[in-house]
Amino acid sequence: MKKEQKPYLIGALASVLLYFLFIRRKPSPEEQEAGQLTQEAAQAGSATYPNSQFYAWATVLEEAMFDLGTDEDSIIYVFSQLRNNADFLKLKQAFGTRAYSGGALPVWFNEDLTLEGWLTQELNSDERQEVNSILASRGITYRI
Repeated sequence: MKKEQKPYLIGALASVLLYFLFIRRKPSPEEQEAGQLTQEAAQAGSATYPNSQFYAWATVLEEAMFDLGTDEDSIIYVFSQLRNNADFLKLKQAFGTRAYSGGALPVWFNEDLTLEGWLTQELNSDERQEVNSILASRGITYRI
């Protein structure tokens, strides 16, 4: 190989490597879900509240389910404030995935769960049915 061909070969190899690392990379499941949520939210219409309210409610929900015990009244309150599918999707998007330990496990046993995952872990079937009834009464088609 000639000395003047070496830089071209290195450049070609670097280009191929970059192509496979960045351009052909498939989105992670979290990125796929975020994209799907954004698309569903666009189809659902406009939200009733500003984004800051959904982030505040997401924090209220996390605090209601964090550690031992569950504050069901806070959960019911938040879901009773939602008015349409766009509101539900914005809340779900604001909650995202958060580390869940169930309150009794050490931090290294945490698993990342979505809003539905947290609610499934924390609420019994009657409580989930109550949340779903609230959603249905508001014409929201999503269920926990």
